[in-house]
Amino acid sequence: MTKLRVSEIYLSIQGEGPRVGAPTVFVRFAGCNLRCPGWPCDTPHAIDPQIYRTDAKLLTPEEIIAEVEKVAPGGADICYTGGEPFLQNHDSFFQVVEGLAKTGYITQEAFTNGTLEYPEWAYEWMFLVLDWKLTGAGEEVNILGTEGTQSTRLKNVERMNEGDVVKFTIKNEADYEEAKRWYELLGELSDKANFIYGVVWGALEPSQLIEWVLRDELVEWTYSHQLHNVIWDRSKRGI
Repeated sequence: MTKLRVSEIYLSIQGEGPRVGAPTVFVRFAGCNLRCPGWPCDTPHAIDPQIYRTDAKLLTPEEIIAEVEKVAPGGADICYTGGEPFLQNHDSFFQVVEGLAKTGYITQEAFTNGTLEYPEWAYEWMFLVLDWKLTGAGEEVNILGTEGTQSTRLKNVERMNEGDVVKFTIKNEADYEEAKRWYELLGELSDKANFIYGVVWGALEPSQLIEWVLRDELVEWTYSHQLHNVIWDRSKRGI
C-alpha cells in the first residue's frame, strides 16, 4: 500500500468552515499543485517542497489512524487538509477515512482547492470544503485560464451533497465581484452546496467585505473568520 506524505497531525478546534469551534484532529498532508502567489499561504511548510521534503513523514494508513487515536483517544472531528489532500494516493487515503470511521471518528471533512477530480468515495464518506480560488490568488495560469481545470472544479461542485461547501477567500473588491459571478453559476449547478466567504488575512477588512455582502443581500452566504488566527499566533504550527 502506498504511503501518504503527512506534514502534521494534531488536535485543536476547527477555526473555519461549517464546523467552526468543534474539537478537531487535523491531518495535514504535504504537497500542493498550487502556490497562490497573490497572497501568502498560511501553511508554507505544507506546500513548499524545500520544507516538506525534509520535514514531512511518509506514513501508512495504519500509522495515520494510530496517530489520530493517540492525539484524540476520546474522539473528535477529522479534518484532512494540506497542501492539497487529493494529491495523495486515493486508495491509501480511503483506507484512512474508512478506518477512522470504523473506529468511531464519524464526522470527517476535507479542505481542498477542487482542481483535482474527487474520487467517488469522497462524496459518500466525508464533507467537502472547496476553496474556490479567485483571481486575487494569482493562479490565473493554473486555474482561471485552464479549461480542463475549470471543468473539473465545476464537476466537483455539481456532485456536491448536503453539507458540502464552496468557500470564497476574497482579497479585494474585484475578487468580491468575481465571487458573485461564480456564485450565480455554481448555484445553477448545485442546489445542495452551501457558500461561505472570508477575507485574505491582512488584505481586506472583514467589516468592509461584510458590508458589501449585506448591501447586495447575499443571504445564502455565511461569513467565516479563521478563528484560529484570532486565538493563536497565525505563524505558529499546530493550530
